Amino acid sequence: MSARAEQRPGFALTDSREARAAAAPSPRPTPPRSGAIALIGVGAPLALGVVHALVVARRYHVGSFDDDANYILAARALLAGHGLTGHLTSGVRVVGVYPPGYPLLLVPLVWAFGHGTVALRALSLACDAALFPLTWHYLGRRRISDGCRVATLGLLAMSPVLATFGTMVMAETPFLVVLLSLLLLLERWERSDRTLSAAGAGVIVATGGLVLMKEAAAAMAVGVVIWLLWRRALPKAIAVGAGTALLLAPVVIARLATGVPLAGARYTQELGGYYPTSLTTRLHHVVTAAAHYATTALPASILPTGAPLPGNDLGADLIHLLACHVSILCAIGAIEWARRHRDAAIVIIPLYLAETLVWPLINERRVILVLPIVVAWYALGARVLGGWILAIARRHRWASPLVWRGAFGGLAAVALLLPLTVQFPRDYLFGLWQDSSQPAGSRYIHTLAALGAPSDVVETDYPSTVALDSGHRTANTAFVASYAFCSLAATQIGLTQDRAAFVLLGALNKPFQIDSPCLLDQLSAQPWAVRIMRTSRDLASVFELIGPGTAHPELVDVAASAALSASSDLQRFPVDPSGPGEQPGSLAATATAGGSGTLTWDWSTRTALHQVSVGEAGVDPGLVTEGVRVQLRSPTGAWTTVASAASSVGDLPGATPLLLVTFPEPEIATAMRVVIDGAGTASALDVHALATRSTP
Repeated sequence: MSARAEQRPGFALTDSREARAAAAPSPRPTPPRSGAIALIGVGAPLALGVVHALVVARRYHVGSFDDDANYILAARALLAGHGLTGHLTSGVRVVGVYPPGYPLLLVPLVWAFGHGTVALRALSLACDAALFPLTWHYLGRRRISDGCRVATLGLLAMSPVLATFGTMVMAETPFLVVLLSLLLLLERWERSDRTLSAAGAGVIVATGGLVLMKEAAAAMAVGVVIWLLWRRALPKAIAVGAGTALLLAPVVIARLATGVPLAGARYTQELGGYYPTSLTTRLHHVVTAAAHYATTALPASILPTGAPLPGNDLGADLIHLLACHVSILCAIGAIEWARRHRDAAIVIIPLYLAETLVWPLINERRVILVLPIVVAWYALGARVLGGWILAIARRHRWASPLVWRGAFGGLAAVALLLPLTVQFPRDYLFGLWQDSSQPAGSRYIHTLAALGAPSDVVETDYPSTVALDSGHRTANTAFVASYAFCSLAATQIGLTQDRAAFVLLGALNKPFQIDSPCLLDQLSAQPWAVRIMRTSRDLASVFELIGPGTAHPELVDVAASAALSASSDLQRFPVDPSGPGEQPGSLAATATAGGSGTLTWDWSTRTALHQVSVGEAGVDPGLVTEGVRVQLRSPTGAWTTVASAASSVGDLPGATPLLLVTFPEPEIATAMRVVIDGAGTASALDVHALATRSTP
């Protein structure tokens, strides 16, 4: 090439990356955001989001998740100095079920406010509020337009899922605060030439902190390392990997030293129990789980379709079909994010979602841990799709942009704002106006707290909650076995393995859905499972296990075989079952005369009683029960009152929860009677007299 040609204007000899970058037009700077836009864009959604969380807060009761109770037990144990290898009240290790990151956050609040839960719930609310300015700032750093940012924060404020977790004693909202902080710190660290810096230390602590709060964040930690390797920052990637491993080392050492699975007992139990078959079954689940993300979990996280929206007709199908657009817009938004706004989230989020595909259940609890980013992708996808439609409309001159923008606004109002508005007071787990279960202060917890010693094991599907509120050790081997295979032999093996003394069954997870119908059907038919009481709320039943092979091998219920009589005609009324296979027994009743009615259980022989109890007693509903007395007949024939109540016993407002007497020394008796004062028909249910088999 000649020198003359080389000197021609506009002719370049080099094809280097630097020259192409210099020749490329500089990106258009983001227009400055005014303080008024930021104030309104953040302030209004923040206020709405806090109000939303407070409205939903009354629908959630601490202990209804069981996870929340475990966190509280762990915080109390750490505060008491038990260490990572110490035991919780339930009997499991501090690090046995979940990592200790979130309980460590609760320790100062437990120290300052004792056993109350208001401060613990306030922490979640404070983190929920912090998400709004953090999300606004994070999206601004990614050059997302003000319109998309406002839409993202507005959807977060209206989200029933975020509002529910906004006051729960759960790790979700603190986790999201740490995740957004990590992404902001990581961006700053990337732009620095220094490996050792304050931003770098923050990234390492935040990455390790995510895994210490939720083990599912392990994939996120891997994502941070992969992102740094992609950005050719090998020293920083090594620093994150080594620093995170160092932060997790105490948990790993504690679990190895105590025989706890490295993944924790809960996740190991769920994953191992859910996949008892072949690799083919596992792969099939992964495929179906991915489809479930697209058709259910992701749409339900942004646009829930529960009550009061239609649930079982053509309307429900149409709403569900409409909700599927969420996944489409999220996918478009993610692609646009990768093209124009790329950061570590484009690696972290897909890796995390891929990891959760092996979980038994794919639902909103998987999406909540990345919800602000997913919602931002949804808003960005809607903006991109709207732009495409407007461009086509301009090209073909179908209508003015103003008409199309009005149409988009109307569609968003109908498809998004209307469904979210009608669900505003709803806990996303339940129907409109439904509450979660309320273990603390319930009759069944009151009963368990009064039964036996703290070392006596309660078999329950809610081991942490029962331990927190009743003080008992707990286990759930029989429950886990019943979910895989409903067999009485497997149930007995599980109960024996756990040395279970009591069993709690009920609809603790969902209204009117018994935790294990299999166990309820089995126990209600066995003489060795004595139903101490039952409740209408939560459909809960407390069973005491007696006889050979149980934790109370020396006990027998003498009331079961006693002759039952009444002061007037003896009547029997059926009890409504809680499930289709349950054998609920019958209610013993008699008409009152002279202001009282008496039901008598007579076994005639001298018997050493260990415990007597009455689950329900009173006169006809709507009439006043003036009192209930439990009396025992001594061998001399004298009747002695051992328990009494000034009202009815049972579920009614103002009633005594239970009449229960445990004798420190065996009480010799030949009969027991329940005297019910009032006018009408007197009745009693779940009346038991537990005696030692060796009677003097």
